[in-house]
Amino acid sequence: MSFGAPFLLLFLFALPAIWWLLHVTPPAPAHEIFPPLRLLLKIANKEETPNRTPWWLLLLRLLLVAIVIFAFADPIWRPTSTVLTGQAPLAIVIDNSWSSVHDWDKRINAAAALIKQADAAKKTIYIAATAGNDNQDIRPLGSEEAGRLIHNLQPLSLPAHRLSIINRLITALKGQKADIAYLSDGLQMVEDESAFNKLVANANSNILLYDTDIAELIAITSVKNESGSLAVDLIRAKANNEKNFSLSAFDREGRLIGETGGRFEDGETSTIAAFNLPLELKNDIAAIRVSGRNDVASTYLSDSRNHIYRVAILATSAHELTQPLLSPLYYVTKALQGRDQIITASSNNFSDAIEQLIAQNPSTLIMDDVVNMPKASQDLLTRFVEKGGTLIRFAGQNLASSDSDDPLLPVKMRHGERQLGGIMSWATPQKLAPLPKKGIFADLAFPDDVTVSRQILAEPSPELFDHTWLSLADGTPLITATVRGKGMLIFIHTSADPTWSTLPLSGFFVDMMQRLAETANQTDTKSDVAKSDENIVRDPWQIIDVNGALIPAPSTVSPLILNDKTEALPSFNHPPGLYGKKNNLYAVNLFDKEDRLTPLDTEIFAGKVRLMDYSNDVETHLNGFLLALAIAIFALDTFVMLCGRQLFGKQGRPFTGKRKFLVILLAFAMAFTLLQSFTPQAVFAQKLSDKDTAMVQSAGKTRLAYVITGLDDIDNTSKTGLEALGQFIKTRTTIDPGAVAALDLDEDELAFYPLIYWSVDANSPMPTQKAIDKINTYMHQGGTVLFDTHDQIETGMDLSGKTTPNNQRLRDILDGLNIPELEQAPPDHVISRSFFIMPDFPGRYRGSPLWILSSALGGNDKRPIHAGDGVSSILITANDFAGAWAHDGKGAWKYPLVPDDEMQRVWAFRGGLNIVMYILTGNYKADQVHVPALLERLGQEKSQ
Repeated sequence: MSFGAPFLLLFLFALPAIWWLLHVTPPAPAHEIFPPLRLLLKIANKEETPNRTPWWLLLLRLLLVAIVIFAFADPIWRPTSTVLTGQAPLAIVIDNSWSSVHDWDKRINAAAALIKQADAAKKTIYIAATAGNDNQDIRPLGSEEAGRLIHNLQPLSLPAHRLSIINRLITALKGQKADIAYLSDGLQMVEDESAFNKLVANANSNILLYDTDIAELIAITSVKNESGSLAVDLIRAKANNEKNFSLSAFDREGRLIGETGGRFEDGETSTIAAFNLPLELKNDIAAIRVSGRNDVASTYLSDSRNHIYRVAILATSAHELTQPLLSPLYYVTKALQGRDQIITASSNNFSDAIEQLIAQNPSTLIMDDVVNMPKASQDLLTRFVEKGGTLIRFAGQNLASSDSDDPLLPVKMRHGERQLGGIMSWATPQKLAPLPKKGIFADLAFPDDVTVSRQILAEPSPELFDHTWLSLADGTPLITATVRGKGMLIFIHTSADPTWSTLPLSGFFVDMMQRLAETANQTDTKSDVAKSDENIVRDPWQIIDVNGALIPAPSTVSPLILNDKTEALPSFNHPPGLYGKKNNLYAVNLFDKEDRLTPLDTEIFAGKVRLMDYSNDVETHLNGFLLALAIAIFALDTFVMLCGRQLFGKQGRPFTGKRKFLVILLAFAMAFTLLQSFTPQAVFAQKLSDKDTAMVQSAGKTRLAYVITGLDDIDNTSKTGLEALGQFIKTRTTIDPGAVAALDLDEDELAFYPLIYWSVDANSPMPTQKAIDKINTYMHQGGTVLFDTHDQIETGMDLSGKTTPNNQRLRDILDGLNIPELEQAPPDHVISRSFFIMPDFPGRYRGSPLWILSSALGGNDKRPIHAGDGVSSILITANDFAGAWAHDGKGAWKYPLVPDDEMQRVWAFRGGLNIVMYILTGNYKADQVHVPALLERLGQEKSQ
């Protein structure tokens, strides 16, 4: 406990004097008959001191005075201890990693308390976020700017990278010692010893280390799809008790597939849980989550690498598989064993074998050198492929000598075989051509040792190249494929055994067969990934946010570059998520099977650390509660006094008995109700609802607003963009904009906002008719809506020509508004010179005009929608204004510009300022009285 104004406690010494004054309070007047003589007879000559105030009432009044004194002394429960002194700068290192999401508010409160102390001590402040970009701008900040940066900072779905960030902090400090506060996430990283040694070396005194309990953290490290079950490996940080948990599995559409439970035994930090599901359902699993845990570590994404495919192998006769070394498909079986579920037929009859295999619902069926299939079997295989199955066939002597056209081949084949390197051949065995940069083999290692001596050639055709997945060095196809219905026909132009090539003896054959088996239900396999030299490039698809949910990848996420020797690790530019295309996604998860959750070891700081607790920085001011209590006691005292003076009784009838008891009881009830109505945060004002509070704030200041679209990335861009524009306006003008407002058109009042920014996106829900009607009324009463389709990079803004999805959505919205003719803002329009002289209005892009109400309408009040003072009630652009204004919360711009010219961003801010000034001031600059002065000034500048 401490006091904000402790000197006021000196008034407690006045209590004895107050006691004396209360002690001599005159008694209540008595009822007497008026006769003067009887009054004179009762006059006594001796002096009397009345003493009729009850001791308990006297004590109550003294308590009232003491409580008021304590209240004005500003008592604080659990005050923030003063830990910063001297003139050394303050460096705040904060772990905004994935695990900090569960107590992020405590970190922000602790950082704000430190900034407040640094401001009192006139310290320069440095802020470094360990999960942010390694190139983040770490520089000296004032307390106001540091406070804004801290409150804009958000946790990320990434681990902390302490060493690189601390190196940048030390560089920014330029050799000076600093008071260092480390707000940790409680987890230990591999690089901690090196990182913290550098912190200790640059600390002015002991490091303030804020630690946290990570006992509840659970992470999924790996998933293994086995033939029996789907095994999930989980870890936790502390093994001090037993803990039960449950897991949920979801498909790509977010539907729940299965649930299972697991348990950490006492003393265990790792365990395994299993889903017992059919193979088809296990392959449909796209994400596994720990129920009740909303973070990225408890969410695991699964891709095709975790799938098990049921592969049917059809030999020409069943006994071949019982004598595997004599079977051409022996090498195929060995290549797929342990990775896929292999099924075979027990029947020697070809037709019966096909029926048995297809009845088991395989995803892929592999056949050897088979010709002249029965019509019924051929039809059965055709239906299997058209429904989504993959049929893989190998060449051989039978197909080479067949004269008939086989409908279950992807391309037409030449009769006979091609021999390379034989006695009668001048050609030598061919090696493989370089692997295509696009396709299912793009990320495999090139096999230098594979040669092909015999093959079946395809008939040349214009479409042959499109059907070729793999070629020999001379350009002839080795693997061809085509889509048939929902499935795939694949033909390998050499045999399945080593008689025609060395391919079955190579490691490449294993990878090739596994990759071909994975093409089931994937009809777009040639363009799923791009290959650049030896690297595989996969574009971002979806990422996991800090709460463990899949969201569309924002533009700040870079394409993932892989090769066959390394796996992708999460980083700032490549957060956990899905990369590639929908039919061939690559999952990046936060943890792998070797990772562990380890509590932070404070011994690394070599004893130069002062342990802090996040809860220590949560202050509770008690003055409001004490004042409420004083008011309640005062009300109680008032009722007691009224009862004692018999103000509720009749003339000559004392106020006693049951009536007195009821009034006292009523007094206590009213005092209790009054006490309950007050809170420590608000003593003299009734608490308003959130909606009423927002209305009061909006009425008190000029505020910019944006329409909530329901798309997190777009809404965040609108919010941060308008915040940055507000700061720009504040530094250039006398306008001090209030906080940016997020508007729900159906619920919120629009009249408080002079400008509403609406980022139109085709993926956002169409506004309701109620919202359209409110916008109509808002514009008719003088408000302005700035519509931004942010798609100039696609086709530009053309209200009458070719449209984009966003542009079409804008047209759908405008169809419901009573809007007159629009025109492109002319160069001499007031909006182009309301503050800066603007040649155009660029944003993130440049090229789209700014559309406004047609000036041909002039002051015609018959317009369906018109604003006051000649201000256009509607503005339309496609240049993405908010994208140019928005910051990323870490001191950098959120999006690059197109074209990449930083002056364009300056012009974007100037354009935003012009729009706000135009809306607030109207058309006053159209007054021609200023023209001579402007021309004179321009003439002087030209002569100079």
